Amino acid sequence: MDSFFTWREWVSKAGKGCIFAVACFLWLAFSLGMYGRAAEQEAQEKPPGESKGSPTAARPDEPAAPGSQEPATAPAAEPAPGVIEKLQGRIVASQNWVEKKTGIRYYGFADVLFSNPANLPHYATFGNLEVDLDRDFAPNLSASAAVVFENDSAPELTVGFVDYYLGGKSVAPRGKIFVEKGFHLQLGRFDVPFGNDWLYFANKDRITVSPPWTTDLVMNGGYNEWGLRAFGAAPSYNYVFMILQGVGAGSSYGGRIGFTPFTNPFSLSRRMESHPLEVGFSYLYDINGQNGFQERAWAFDFDVQSGGSHLVGEFMQRDNQGIDWEEHLLRLNGFHVTWIYRLPLPVKSPLSSFCRFDRFQRRTPMAPESPADAMMTGSDADSWQWQRINRLVAGLHWSWKEAFQFKLEYQQALGGDADLRQEMEIGKHSIFGQVVFVF
Repeated sequence: MDSFFTWREWVSKAGKGCIFAVACFLWLAFSLGMYGRAAEQEAQEKPPGESKGSPTAARPDEPAAPGSQEPATAPAAEPAPGVIEKLQGRIVASQNWVEKKTGIRYYGFADVLFSNPANLPHYATFGNLEVDLDRDFAPNLSASAAVVFENDSAPELTVGFVDYYLGGKSVAPRGKIFVEKGFHLQLGRFDVPFGNDWLYFANKDRITVSPPWTTDLVMNGGYNEWGLRAFGAAPSYNYVFMILQGVGAGSSYGGRIGFTPFTNPFSLSRRMESHPLEVGFSYLYDINGQNGFQERAWAFDFDVQSGGSHLVGEFMQRDNQGIDWEEHLLRLNGFHVTWIYRLPLPVKSPLSSFCRFDRFQRRTPMAPESPADAMMTGSDADSWQWQRINRLVAGLHWSWKEAFQFKLEYQQALGGDADLRQEMEIGKHSIFGQVVFVF
């Protein structure tokens, strides 16, 4: 019976995957169709006899004009574009046409995840199709959104906000927001800047296949919420302050401040794509409907870049319910350190290796063995139970023609609490692969 249900599960997932693939194909056909229609309209609008090139350019077989110093020569032949280049060209033309007609810029990605049969799930998973949108309404006002299509659920608006900014430009819906000097005030739904892994929630921005446990287990997959945030960036620091809807009936308050001490403070460029060193501290405080304490969390993160080497890490702690430190009912914490190294290969497509160490800990109150034990305060060490698991991750990331990303990742559990690992459905040995198409 186990093999029967496994086969039926495979068929179900394959059917959903086919539906997802058909949806991607229809979107691609729609984009290319719009591009073709736009090209035909532009051709019809041109005056008769006007070519796409310069009106005065001489043809290769025509003689040079009288009085000219150099004879007309044929332009150097360029290599014929391949299938991927043609696809990229059509998509870019479609994006330009949509922006010209509506003012909306769209881009995004789609991904497919593979895993070895020992994992759960033990099949190929057609992941997300994410479409990011943004539009400028005034010199200092824009709106951005990210819509995610999954093969087994309805489309979801994961990001959507209105952005008012001074001294800079609008930012992308997801990923890096401290890339330009200036001040932003945003209202809507967004990825909460807590720690530094929130920069890589989108699969196209993440070098690894899996997120670290600080995101996956401590923050339950990453914090995304409705609220108001104000942030800004300067050469030596960046900051964000937030008021969020919160995890319960109340609201959350907090922010993050980052320091970039080795960035040139006298640079005239407004763009700040990367820094040699950045350290940050984050804090969130959540209250319940009666203005009492519900949760609090804090994080410390760092990011170091030098040449082809990139070292990033963070520590997070999250406490749930209680009045003081002795009466918390649940405490989650963990950290990760990830090293990414771009291999010095003589190829245009970058190939990078990565290695990460994760640790996750959970503290829960132990069930009392008798009514007398129930009267004990939480300050006694025997009334708490600590559970800990560790993991080592290593793999490769290859980017091809800026359109495809291929990732391969191996995970190895390193001891720890077997019950917690089983509860979190974490295998002892795991292999994952992922293909991401970026447009």
